[in-house]
Amino acid sequence: MYLPRLRRIDTVIKEMKQADGNTVVSRFFLTKLLKEGKITPLKYGDSWVINIDELYGFINGMKFEDKSYIPPVKRNIRKSGEIWRTFQAEDPDTKIHKFNLRLFVKEQGIWYFVSSVGHWVIDADELMYKLNPREINCKVDMPRLPLA
Repeated sequence: MYLPRLRRIDTVIKEMKQADGNTVVSRFFLTKLLKEGKITPLKYGDSWVINIDELYGFINGMKFEDKSYIPPVKRNIRKSGEIWRTFQAEDPDTKIHKFNLRLFVKEQGIWYFVSSVGHWVIDADELMYKLNPREINCKVDMPRLPLA
């Protein structure tokens, strides 16, 4: 199962500059892509995050379009801690944490239930759609963008 690799804008720029000191990618460029909807604008907690696979795919010329969400007949419900641990295992640098995940679920109107003992049970399919509406399903390596 593909899990989006989510990063804050500043982290993306830092990682790209570390890998390629001559990169032309800037904060202005990334925010422009977000505003124009060329990459998915995703407000997560108090910051804007980018799916780096979508960004790298876009820079490499891949085309991604929003898909419509059709809820399944039976909900795929999972505890928030289980979802968080899955993201942590797949991507140690993820921005997904247990408490900001719960805030994101509430803000996005994703179906959830809080049990009598305080466990958050979340519709994992709806969550994944909100985190990855263009259904990107592969990891993409960072492109090199040399100066002309």
